[in-house]
Amino acid sequence: MGWLQQSDGTVIIALKVTPGARHDKICMPVRDAAGDSYIPVKITAVAEKGQANKRVIALLAKTFKLAKSDFTLKSGLTSRKKKILIKDQANQVYEMLLNWAK
Repeated sequence: MGWLQQSDGTVIIALKVTPGARHDKICMPVRDAAGDSYIPVKITAVAEKGQANKRVIALLAKTFKLAKSDFTLKSGLTSRKKKILIKDQANQVYEMLLNWAK
């Protein structure tokens, strides 16, 4: 799956973030016209001074019941398209995401 990758005890998830939303929300994975798949994430934070990135990490940590330090922004610091690396409990998160996307 393009939005979910697992290797060497880590998981990488592809996101497309929409800042300035009314509510924080993680949506079901989608595939765009170019064939890229990702998880749309809507957050209330604005895209200024890393606020949106911090909110995305906080939302993922809350959703998966992990520490914020378990998530690393691998790419997309200033882009809406981001890749997030999950280190600890990666196998559990991977299985949870697979089951959730069914």
